[in-house]
This record gives sequence, structure tokens and C-alpha cells, in this order.
Amino acid sequence: NGEARVFCETGEYSVCWSEDAGASFAAVPSAEGELMMQVAPVEGDGQSRALFTDQRFTGRTGASITITTGGRRLPTATTGQIALVGPQYYDVAARAWTRGCGDPLVPHTHAAAPAEAGDQHRTYTVDGAELGVGRYQVCFCEEQSTISTTAGTSVVLLEDTTYQPSVTTPSTEFASGVQLATAGLADQMCNIMCPRGCTGAGCHCDDFDPENPPGGPVLCLYPEACRAACASLTNCVGFVTHQSQAHCRLLVGAAIPEGPSANLPHSECFDTYRVVPRASCQQRTDFWYSLGELVVTRRPVLGTDWVLTPGREESVEILGTDLDGHKDRIMLISHNATCGTDPSAAAVVSPWAPTAIPLDTAAANTTTAEEAAAARARWGAAATNRQYGTLTTLERRTPGEAATAEAIARYNAWLPYGDWADEAAEAGEEYVPPAPGITEWTTTESSYCPGGNTEVSPSTVGTNSEEVAAVLRAQATPHQCYNLCSVSSSSPQCLGFLPGVDAPNSTALCLPVSSCLALCAATPGCSGVDAHRTLPRCFLNSAGSCPAGGLLAQEDYDFHAPVVPQRRLCGRRLQGGEDLGYSCDAILRFRDLMFRAGGTFKVCFCDHELLAPNHRCYTSDDYAVDLGMVHVSGVSCLLQNSRLRRAACLPQAHGGLRCYTGAVPPAPVCTPVAPPPAAGDDVAAGVCDHLPR
Repeated sequence: NGEARVFCETGEYSVCWSEDAGASFAAVPSAEGELMMQVAPVEGDGQSRALFTDQRFTGRTGASITITTGGRRLPTATTGQIALVGPQYYDVAARAWTRGCGDPLVPHTHAAAPAEAGDQHRTYTVDGAELGVGRYQVCFCEEQSTISTTAGTSVVLLEDTTYQPSVTTPSTEFASGVQLATAGLADQMCNIMCPRGCTGAGCHCDDFDPENPPGGPVLCLYPEACRAACASLTNCVGFVTHQSQAHCRLLVGAAIPEGPSANLPHSECFDTYRVVPRASCQQRTDFWYSLGELVVTRRPVLGTDWVLTPGREESVEILGTDLDGHKDRIMLISHNATCGTDPSAAAVVSPWAPTAIPLDTAAANTTTAEEAAAARARWGAAATNRQYGTLTTLERRTPGEAATAEAIARYNAWLPYGDWADEAAEAGEEYVPPAPGITEWTTTESSYCPGGNTEVSPSTVGTNSEEVAAVLRAQATPHQCYNLCSVSSSSPQCLGFLPGVDAPNSTALCLPVSSCLALCAATPGCSGVDAHRTLPRCFLNSAGSCPAGGLLAQEDYDFHAPVVPQRRLCGRRLQGGEDLGYSCDAILRFRDLMFRAGGTFKVCFCDHELLAPNHRCYTSDDYAVDLGMVHVSGVSCLLQNSRLRRAACLPQAHGGLRCYTGAVPPAPVCTPVAPPPAAGDDVAAGVCDHLPR
């Protein structure tokens, strides 16, 4: 008869048989003659517990910095601390650390315990107000291996063991139900919590088997909560937890004997934790384990999301202070790659690229002089394109790097824009600047605009002006509630559909607030949005339909009105004080970006303040600042991505959306910028990605 068994560790196991009631065992082969049984890992399983090294983190001065470290099978009841080694020990010219983690002569600052711990990550918070611009080493101290003589509390993990008082010492025992109840933990006992049913974040009864309940007073808690429960119980000296289930038993009485974990009975699925009344992580040498680097910048805004459409030429806008379009650059990499380490992504296509080099194929390694000559023939030796500056050539080499075809393709396939000059105007050609677009909104809660709703149904959308109708047919009519949901209401958008209320000619749109605002921004003459407060449901309002003081109270809706920005200069050329879509010290606009297909990409920023003097952006290591993610899927991404569903998204001057899940930065206020560098300077600078215009 077969016996089902849960294995907590991967590897090879012998199957043994006893014919003398367990007095002796002998290995038995399988039907195929194999003496070992292989237990393969499941997805995400690892062979050892460890925090990853060579990680990269990004923060901004003056703000709270979150450092989330990755790892595998991390114990959550014993953690540790991080500390930082400052940028004064980093040689920017040599790109190397002169001193590092665990060095007794180096100050280790900003020590922090984890704010959150999981089996695959630990999250720490550092005050960025106390950090300057630069690179910091992130150093880790493991709690259980650095116990000091200073009074405090630490926890030591005895992996793959279970504590049995009858086997070890009778003076240490499992906490009784009475002791747990006295400590206020009775409601966490599995035999009390689970049979009667529970809900919410504190309910961990998924693994509770009513047919085979645990013996004795077991708490349905995971390891980190088990440690907290132990701290609340008088005379708690340790605890035993399951490695993957909410199973916790507290130990009280005499201290658990110190020594190797072999002193305790082996158990594949359980861990024993011993509480030690001494502090850990007290010395600089305790922080010897380097997790990677924290890059701190002061200028660009971090945590931005961009939503673009595959196959269209759109843009990425970078907001910040004191930005420099002559020196700062961006590079897009795969979403799971690392800024400062990995090369640019292959799926990015730009119309100004000299050759269509597919970086994800062998062609990346076969760039030839003939291809370079063809590019020069197409663009000219010092070609300029309308609104763009001089293009660099494929032969450009990176200082200190082998002149290989792979390096050429990686760092030169994206060419820079120019010096922000209006080349077309200088050439006497007519240039029509893009509309500045809507960048801000004011919200009047529990209100709506009576009347004046924009017609969006298939049969009435044509009553709008030709220009407005063209936009609405493409972007609004497909989301009209009746049109979308009257036949099938399986879409999440149809939560906003009201049967019996929404008729065929209804003006209601089944879209979330962020998508409604983006649609209003794209619709000429849109004067505001009536958006339901809890449902994906909204109405567009036509121009002039909501005069001042004309709103009515309605608790289920909020009225969002666009704030038309002041027309201002954002660039070097003055044309009536307009924002012509140029870059400036408050915003860098990287336009004419196109993606072959949908996907998610990471935006990496080269901050020239982090480089050596007179050094420009040359290698992947220079692009060490993680700005956020580009989601290439169009407006539909706003509905499907849980992170973006409640984000505030603003249209960009050259296409695409710029989104924020937290506080929205104020609209950029641009000031006239200095003339560009001398001729040829930008050519020498632009060897990686493109210059904003």
C-alpha cells in the first residue's frame, strides 16, 4: 500500500524497508531498479537559503528610500540588519570600491532592521534626507551569526529540527493552552480558530485538517508572527515552526541548550528557533556580506510608469529638477533586467536608428564596416534630421572597452537627438508645434455636471464635430456601457453597466477614472469628467457645459475638471512663449520611441552627477538609476494592470501616458536654457542612447 508523504527538501532519497519492526533497515529498489528516489524542485524552490548579491537599488535624496532585497527560502523569524558604506569609498573614475562591507576602518551608517520580511524578500527603509548623491554599498549582518555580549534579544535558527522536550530536556516544554490564553493568544490556537471559521488577514487555516487536528496547543501563525507571539509570552525561550505552513509551538522554561542543531531531532519540514538574551549586529565587522549597491540621485523623479502603444511612435517624459539634456540619457532594458548591469532591450525600435539591428539575434555580433558605410550613405557623415541633431556613427568606440561588434550594436544602435535647436525653423520650413495637452486636474467630490454629456454611442457619436467624432469613435464608443456590456457582461469594465438605465444611446462609459481622464485629455473641447467613485463608470462633458457654480450634489460621483497649463517656453527657441514640446531643466522628453510588440520595460537613467568629471554616458554601468517601468500595451493596460488601475495618468506632449501610483509631481515649469555646447560636443557625448529634444 502506497503512503502519501510531503517532502520539504529536494534531492535524492533512499527508500528503506524493515522486517524487524524498525530494528534495522535496508534500501529497496524501484520497479526500474533505481536505488534512489529523486524529489525535484518545484518552480521557485531553491537548494539553499540565501540573500542574493550584486543587487542594485535606487533612491532620491530628501525622500524615504525603500530597499527591497531578493533571496530564496529566507527565514522570516530571524532576519538581520543592513548598513551603508558611503560614496567616499567609491572611485568613480576606476568604477571600483576602495573599501567595503565589514571593513573595521570604514563607518557603516544608517543601520536598519527590516520593515517587512518574506521568504523571498526583505524590505528596509532608509531616510534619504541624510544621504548625499552617490553610490553606497549595502551591507548585511545576519542576526543569528553575530550574537554579541550586549544585552538584548536575538533569535537563532536551528534549521530542519524539531524540539521534543522528552528527548532533550524535561525542564523545557511546550506552552500550555492556559499559558497561551493568559498571554492573549487563545484566538490564534488552531483548534479554536479554525473549526468555527475565520476570515481576514489573521486567518491562517488553509492547512488545518479537521479530520486530523494538531495535537496540543498549536498556534496558526507563520514564523515571523510566531516570534512576536513568543515575545509576548513570559519565559518563552524559543519556538518551533513549519517551513511552509502556519504551524507554531512556543517553548517555555529553561533555555534551549546551545550547540549545533544536530543535538535536536532532525525534521525535514520544521525549524526550531532559540531565543538568546543578547543583541546582534553590534560591530562593523558583522556587516561583511555585500548585497549590492544603492544609487542615490537628487534630480529625476522616481517611481514613474509609462503606458505606450506598440507600433506607434510615442515618448517617455522624465520629470525632475536641474535636468541636463546635453548630459543625461536614458536606456530601456527588459523588465526583469537590472539598471547599471544589463544592455538595452531588443524590442525597442526608433526611426532614427541607422540600421535595423535585431539585438536579440546573431546579427548583433556581425555588424560590419559595410553596414556602417550604408548607414553613412543613408544619413550622411554628419547628418541632421528635422528637429534632431547630429547622428553618431556605428564606428564610435567606448573608452576602455573592447571594440567588438557586440559593444557597437549595444551602445550605438540608439542615436542621440540634437541640441534642442529648431532646425526646421532655421531652414525656413514651417513647423507646427504639438499641443501642450492637459497635465493637471481639479476634483470636486460628490458632485456632477448636469447636462452637456458628450455623445459616444455608435448611432449618436456623429453629432459631434468631425474632429471630436474621430477621436470618440476610436477611443470612447468601444467602451460605451451599452455597446460593451448589453450582450455579454463578463468584462471587469461591465461592473459599471446599469441594466435598465443604460439605453442604446446612453452617454455612460464603462472605464475607470484614470482612463476617463486620459480620454478627456485626448478629446478636443472636453470640459470635464463625471466619474463614479467606486465603479468603472463615467461621462464626458462637452465644452461650455459646466460653467462656474453649475455643479450639482451627487454622493456617488466626483467631477474632474482639466486645468489648462500656462503657455510657456520649454526649450531654447522662443516662439510666442509656447511650450513647443522641447526638453528643459524640469522635463526631458524622449520622443519617437516605438516598440515592435507589447511588453514591459525598465527605464534606466544615466545621471551625469554620478560620473567622473568630464565623463559622459558610455557603458551600461552608467545607467544605474531605475526610474520606473514602460508598459507597452496601450490604454487597455490601465484596466488589466492592478498597479495602474488606480494610477493618475497624464498625456505626454509626444504621445503616450505618464502615470503615478502615489503623489503626482507638479506640472513642470520650464525656464529658458543656455545655448547648446559647441559643435561636435554632443556627438562625442551620444554613444549610448538618444538625447531628449
